[in-house]
Amino acid sequence: MFALTLCMSSAGVVQAAECKYAENSVDKSTQAMIVITKWEQLTHWAREVRREMTAYVSASSYGGDKYLRLRVEYVRSPSTAAKQDPPGNAVLIAEGGELMIAMSDGVVLKLPAYKGVAGNTIYDDPHPGWLTTKATIMYELDAGNADALAAQSAKALRVMTDSGHHDIRIHKSNVDDIRRAIECVQEKPRKRI
Repeated sequence: MFALTLCMSSAGVVQAAECKYAENSVDKSTQAMIVITKWEQLTHWAREVRREMTAYVSASSYGGDKYLRLRVEYVRSPSTAAKQDPPGNAVLIAEGGELMIAMSDGVVLKLPAYKGVAGNTIYDDPHPGWLTTKATIMYELDAGNADALAAQSAKALRVMTDSGHHDIRIHKSNVDDIRRAIECVQEKPRKRI
């Protein structure tokens, strides 16, 4: 019995050690706990080389309200951008715009955007003559969606925009990154010493 208890407590320590926080603090005014995990790349590094959408994930909690944070970066040629995108932006998401998440069991979860977001488009130095659009979107998590995301892996994402959608295939080595990020904001983070 002691060995089983020791094994289970060791597993909990290992899981907590996997959490990497960008912020783990208490708001001085409201006393609300603020937890934000560090960004993890969901897509393969070669997607940027191939001029495709790259995606990063993080999760946050503020006083118990939880969010899945998605940062997308989209590199393309000016000629391609002019044909496909609204002027100046490749990612325009309205408040309530959906993020669809294809789970490993075939279920598709839908999360609403917390607020509207317009991507910031610039000519990018690392890619001379190409445009890079970046956007960070916060999606609201209710208890049911948070539990579903923490229970299994995700395979793909679909970001709904005002002009259609962008599909993001999660690289096989990153299928558990969303699950881990959600687990890190669901458990009570340890105070830093």
